[in-house]
Amino acid sequence: MKMSDIISTPRGRIGLGVIIVAIVILVLSFCAAVPARAEGFGLGVTKEVTHDESTLAVFLDYTAPFWSAYAGRWNSDQFGGVTNLIGAEYRRHLGPLFAGIGAAWLDQLTPLNGTQWNFSVTIGWDFGPVQALCRHTSHGRQLGIEPDKPNGGWNWCGGRLEF
Repeated sequence: MKMSDIISTPRGRIGLGVIIVAIVILVLSFCAAVPARAEGFGLGVTKEVTHDESTLAVFLDYTAPFWSAYAGRWNSDQFGGVTNLIGAEYRRHLGPLFAGIGAAWLDQLTPLNGTQWNFSVTIGWDFGPVQALCRHTSHGRQLGIEPDKPNGGWNWCGGRLEF
Protein backbone atom coordinates (compact mmCIF):
# COMPACT_ATOMS: atom_id res chain seq x y z
CA MET A 1 0.00 0.00 0.00
CA LYS A 2 1.35 3.41 -1.02
CA MET A 3 1.18 6.60 1.04
CA SER A 4 -1.20 8.11 -1.54
CA ASP A 5 -3.62 5.21 -0.92
CA ILE A 6 -3.56 5.91 2.81
CA ILE A 7 -4.19 9.65 2.67
CA SER A 8 -6.95 9.25 0.07
CA THR A 9 -9.30 7.96 2.81
CA PRO A 10 -10.66 9.93 5.78
CA ARG A 11 -9.55 7.18 8.17
CA GLY A 12 -6.00 7.24 6.85
CA ARG A 13 -5.85 11.01 7.17
CA ILE A 14 -6.76 10.79 10.90
CA GLY A 15 -3.72 8.62 11.73
CA LEU A 16 -1.43 10.71 9.56
CA GLY A 17 -2.84 13.91 11.09
CA VAL A 18 -2.12 12.67 14.63
CA ILE A 19 1.48 11.93 13.64
CA ILE A 20 2.03 15.30 11.92
CA VAL A 21 0.50 17.36 14.75
CA ALA A 22 2.54 15.43 17.33
CA ILE A 23 5.77 16.14 15.45
CA VAL A 24 4.92 19.86 15.19
CA ILE A 25 4.15 20.09 18.93
CA LEU A 26 7.34 18.21 19.84
CA VAL A 27 9.48 20.49 17.65
CA LEU A 28 7.84 23.70 18.90
CA SER A 29 8.10 22.60 22.54
CA PHE A 30 11.88 22.45 22.22
CA CYS A 31 11.86 26.07 21.00
CA ALA A 32 9.78 27.39 23.92
CA ALA A 33 10.50 27.57 27.63
CA VAL A 34 7.84 25.15 28.82
CA PRO A 35 7.49 24.47 32.54
CA ALA A 36 7.57 20.83 33.58
CA ARG A 37 4.22 19.16 34.17
CA ALA A 38 3.35 17.65 37.53
CA GLU A 39 3.43 13.88 37.96
CA GLY A 40 0.32 11.79 38.42
CA PHE A 41 -1.68 8.65 37.76
CA GLY A 42 -4.56 8.75 35.32
CA LEU A 43 -7.40 6.67 33.95
CA GLY A 44 -8.52 7.11 30.38
CA VAL A 45 -11.37 5.85 28.23
CA THR A 46 -10.89 6.07 24.48
CA LYS A 47 -12.71 4.96 21.35
CA GLU A 48 -11.13 3.44 18.24
CA VAL A 49 -12.07 6.00 15.58
CA THR A 50 -10.95 4.50 12.27
CA HIS A 51 -11.26 0.72 11.98
CA ASP A 52 -13.62 -0.56 14.67
CA GLU A 53 -15.70 2.31 16.00
CA SER A 54 -17.60 0.06 18.42
CA THR A 55 -14.43 -0.66 20.42
CA LEU A 56 -13.65 1.20 23.65
CA ALA A 57 -10.32 0.93 25.46
CA VAL A 58 -9.42 1.62 29.06
CA PHE A 59 -5.93 2.97 29.80
CA LEU A 60 -4.19 3.36 33.16
CA ASP A 61 -1.08 5.51 33.11
CA TYR A 62 1.57 7.31 35.08
CA THR A 63 2.67 10.63 33.62
CA ALA A 64 5.84 12.43 34.70
CA PRO A 65 7.15 15.81 33.48
CA PHE A 66 8.65 14.43 30.24
CA TRP A 67 7.42 10.85 29.88
CA SER A 68 4.37 8.66 30.28
CA ALA A 69 3.99 4.91 30.86
CA TYR A 70 0.63 3.29 30.23
CA ALA A 71 -1.26 0.02 30.01
CA GLY A 72 -4.48 -0.50 28.09
CA ARG A 73 -7.07 -3.16 27.37
CA TRP A 74 -9.86 -3.48 24.84
CA ASN A 75 -12.10 -6.09 23.25
CA SER A 76 -12.60 -5.97 19.48
CA ASP A 77 -14.93 -8.58 18.03
CA GLN A 78 -13.80 -7.52 14.56
CA PHE A 79 -10.02 -7.54 15.21
CA GLY A 80 -8.91 -10.36 17.47
CA GLY A 81 -10.87 -10.19 20.72
CA VAL A 82 -9.31 -8.97 23.97
CA THR A 83 -5.98 -7.19 23.48
CA ASN A 84 -3.65 -5.79 26.14
CA LEU A 85 -1.09 -3.08 25.50
CA ILE A 86 1.86 -1.68 27.45
CA GLY A 87 3.68 1.44 26.28
CA ALA A 88 5.95 4.33 27.15
CA GLU A 89 6.38 7.71 25.51
CA TYR A 90 8.63 10.71 25.67
CA ARG A 91 6.24 13.63 26.17
CA ARG A 92 6.51 17.41 25.74
CA HIS A 93 4.08 20.22 26.50
CA LEU A 94 3.51 23.48 24.65
CA GLY A 95 1.12 25.37 26.85
CA PRO A 96 -1.97 23.18 27.22
CA LEU A 97 -1.03 21.11 24.14
CA PHE A 98 1.08 18.00 24.55
CA ALA A 99 2.59 15.37 22.28
CA GLY A 100 4.37 12.12 22.88
CA ILE A 101 6.28 9.58 20.84
CA GLY A 102 7.35 6.15 22.01
CA ALA A 103 6.85 2.42 21.75
CA ALA A 104 4.01 0.07 22.61
CA TRP A 105 3.77 -3.70 22.92
CA LEU A 106 0.57 -5.63 22.17
CA ASP A 107 0.11 -9.07 23.71
CA GLN A 108 -1.24 -10.60 20.49
CA LEU A 109 -1.11 -10.27 16.74
CA THR A 110 -4.37 -9.18 15.14
CA PRO A 111 -5.60 -8.72 11.57
CA LEU A 112 -5.09 -4.99 12.21
CA ASN A 113 -1.60 -5.13 13.76
CA GLY A 114 0.75 -7.77 12.41
CA THR A 115 3.51 -7.10 14.94
CA GLN A 116 3.62 -7.00 18.71
CA TRP A 117 6.11 -4.09 18.90
CA ASN A 118 4.68 -0.81 17.60
CA PHE A 119 5.32 2.92 17.51
CA SER A 120 3.07 5.12 19.63
CA VAL A 121 2.27 8.77 18.92
CA THR A 122 -0.04 10.85 21.15
CA ILE A 123 -1.43 14.38 20.93
CA GLY A 124 -3.71 16.06 23.42
CA TRP A 125 -5.04 19.07 25.26
CA ASP A 126 -4.50 19.44 29.00
CA PHE A 127 -7.43 20.96 30.92
CA GLY A 128 -5.80 20.35 34.31
CA PRO A 129 -7.08 17.13 35.89
CA VAL A 130 -8.93 16.27 32.66
CA GLN A 131 -7.25 15.76 29.29
CA ALA A 132 -8.51 15.07 25.78
CA LEU A 133 -6.15 12.96 23.68
CA CYS A 134 -5.66 10.91 20.53
CA ARG A 135 -3.13 8.09 20.30
CA HIS A 136 -1.98 6.26 17.15
CA THR A 137 -0.27 2.87 17.52
CA SER A 138 1.21 1.02 14.52
CA HIS A 139 4.44 -0.61 13.43
CA GLY A 140 5.29 1.74 10.57
CA ARG A 141 4.75 -0.35 7.45
CA GLN A 142 4.42 2.87 5.42
CA LEU A 143 7.99 3.65 6.50
CA GLY A 144 9.16 0.33 5.05
CA ILE A 145 9.27 -1.58 8.34
CA GLU A 146 8.05 -5.16 7.86
CA PRO A 147 6.00 -4.32 4.74
CA ASP A 148 4.55 -7.84 4.55
CA LYS A 149 2.71 -7.50 7.91
CA PRO A 150 -0.79 -6.02 8.33
CA ASN A 151 -0.63 -2.49 9.73
CA GLY A 152 -3.97 -0.73 9.96
CA GLY A 153 -2.91 0.72 13.29
CA TRP A 154 -5.15 1.61 16.20
CA ASN A 155 -6.38 5.22 16.47
CA TRP A 156 -7.76 6.02 19.91
CA CYS A 157 -9.46 9.30 20.87
CA GLY A 158 -10.99 10.05 24.24
CA GLY A 159 -10.42 11.49 27.67
CA ARG A 160 -8.19 11.00 30.69
CA LEU A 161 -8.84 11.86 34.32
CA GLU A 162 -5.89 12.42 36.61
CA PHE A 163 -6.11 11.35 40.23
